[in-house]
Amino acid sequence: MLAGATRGSGGPGLVRHLLSRKQGQTVTVLPSRGLAADNPLDAMRELEAISAIGRTKRPIHHVHVDPPVGRENPELLLRHRELYEAEFGLQDAPSFSVSHEKNGRLHEHRVYTIVQENGRCIDLSWERARREKISRIIEFEFGLPMIAGRHNKAVEKALRQDGRHDVADAIVAAGIIDQPRPEAVSPEERHIAERTGVSARSLDARVLAAWKAADSGPSFRAALEDRGIFVAQGTKTLVVLQDGKPESLNRVLSREAKKQGFGKISAADVKKRLSGLNIPDLADLDRTSTFYRTEKPVECCSGSSVGDPSPENSLVSGKEDFNAEPKTATNEGHSSRRAQGHPGDPGRNQGHQKRHERVDEPARSERNRGRAGSYRSIDRVADRTEHGRESDQNTSGVVGGSPRNKLMSAPIRKRILDQRKSRSQKNVRHKIAAVRLRQKLTPAAIAKIKDSANFKARQKAARRRRAIARLSKIDAPGIRERIASVFRSSEENLGRLLNERQALAEARANESRAEPADLTAARHALTKASVRRGKTFANFQKAIHNLKKHQDTKPPWGYIQAYFAWKKKRDSVRTTADRLKAKDRIAAQNKRDATEKFDALKSAWDKNPEKRFVEKRDATEIFEAKRELALIAEVRRIVREDPARASLKLETLFGVANQQLQKKDEEREIRCQMKLHTPDDDDPGSRFKP
Repeated sequence: MLAGATRGSGGPGLVRHLLSRKQGQTVTVLPSRGLAADNPLDAMRELEAISAIGRTKRPIHHVHVDPPVGRENPELLLRHRELYEAEFGLQDAPSFSVSHEKNGRLHEHRVYTIVQENGRCIDLSWERARREKISRIIEFEFGLPMIAGRHNKAVEKALRQDGRHDVADAIVAAGIIDQPRPEAVSPEERHIAERTGVSARSLDARVLAAWKAADSGPSFRAALEDRGIFVAQGTKTLVVLQDGKPESLNRVLSREAKKQGFGKISAADVKKRLSGLNIPDLADLDRTSTFYRTEKPVECCSGSSVGDPSPENSLVSGKEDFNAEPKTATNEGHSSRRAQGHPGDPGRNQGHQKRHERVDEPARSERNRGRAGSYRSIDRVADRTEHGRESDQNTSGVVGGSPRNKLMSAPIRKRILDQRKSRSQKNVRHKIAAVRLRQKLTPAAIAKIKDSANFKARQKAARRRRAIARLSKIDAPGIRERIASVFRSSEENLGRLLNERQALAEARANESRAEPADLTAARHALTKASVRRGKTFANFQKAIHNLKKHQDTKPPWGYIQAYFAWKKKRDSVRTTADRLKAKDRIAAQNKRDATEKFDALKSAWDKNPEKRFVEKRDATEIFEAKRELALIAEVRRIVREDPARASLKLETLFGVANQQLQKKDEEREIRCQMKLHTPDDDDPGSRFKP
């Protein structure tokens, strides 16, 4: 039993196919599942709306089941639906179905959405092999003949894994395990076969038979014409056609030769055999004509009345009469105005007759060459002219053709020839220049070039040494620090200044030497890492708050578009939160590393005996150092509360911090005075103290 499936985005095109009544096809709309619509068009729109929440561009799954003729019972179709939905998990998926009856044969179409309620898509991996497994089960259960598929071994293995050894044994007994894979036929080829009555790929066998029967180009073309097949020049290669789509002659011969084991037929073999033949263009080839079967001149019978549709007024050997019915329109039951004796349009007949009044076959080639814009045809004509394939006698007596086309083709041909001439002249000039250059490159000239290159290299090395000597006299660390401060933020520069002032103040307060430069650098790194960690943590907390706030605005399930927009914004907010979380994690790790490095250097400096200062400092100097430490701490607090103040000068910040400290000292003094004059409740006699 044959069954297939396609996957796409839906749309009205699929609905038109399901409701098509061409060639007497009967359409029956079956009940839908999970949908409110009662017709396929509305059902398809509803499926597309449901699928909008899925992250796929092809949410619509179309299945068609074709039982054999005479076995189209409802039980078979119902069983196939049951097995198919159980295999792919489509039991609860919304769907609608349509049945077709054509030429006494019944088949069914089912359309599903593979998007679930949570927005995820149903897994359709290994879809073809799984469909073949279902078909083999149906064939076994309903006594149908086993059909060889493209995945016979995989199907047999999957059936045994599922416990269906009876079906697997039936497949082995039918002998289809080791059969060759059936040749795939495209839908276009199948439609052509239905329209023309010629089975798909039968053209390949007839073309290869003509190739075997012929030993030259003319005999091969005659053999093809006897079989109703025409050869024409396509855009890139030779093509063959017979009431259908043109196919490459090389591809048809190689494909059929490989299938029959005849041997390889290359494109060079085809080109060699057909060389020298006058093959028309595909655009000029009428499917109902055989005008190139003979190389004889085409004559037109004179003396007959214009518009007479009789055979005497048609071309005797070449183009058929345009007023006559085409060969494809002679089917039984077909009628036309010509068949009913309609005389036709005299003007049209006269125009066609004038168009066919030509002397010989080269005239048609000249007309093709005269078409405006046909660069390929003109290029081929120019090649033939250059190689002497066409003589002047064939083109000297040309009669017919549009004067406008001739006037337009001449400049095009001239331009192409001019381009070829200019290219050849340019190549000659290049060759002459190369020869002259090789003549000039004598051993002495090569030595002179090397000496010049070495001299320039020595000059460059001397300039580099002088530049290094000048830079060594400059205070590189100071310049580097000034340059780096330009690219730092004002907050970071302020932190570095405060760290340096704090290190000097601690040294004076503790009566020790100033800390080394590596400890100061570690202090700077720790300050920078702490500030960055604070910012990243604040941003991450803000993102978490926004995500929780957005979760509260989730729309109900029924509002598909609103839910889709809400989901898109939620994913964006969640992605932002994840990115900020990663940044915060990195900043926290950097802060831990900076802290460990600073603690290690601080501990080593504290244990260093050179830290202690030999001379004792007086109490006033120590008090001022401690006061400066307090001012530095207050400045840090002020900048932390208002980062905009980091751009102020350090003296201004110290003044503000001094005012804040004085205010705190006054408040502390007041609290101490109030505590001294406040009676103690535990001591009854304290309230009577003076």
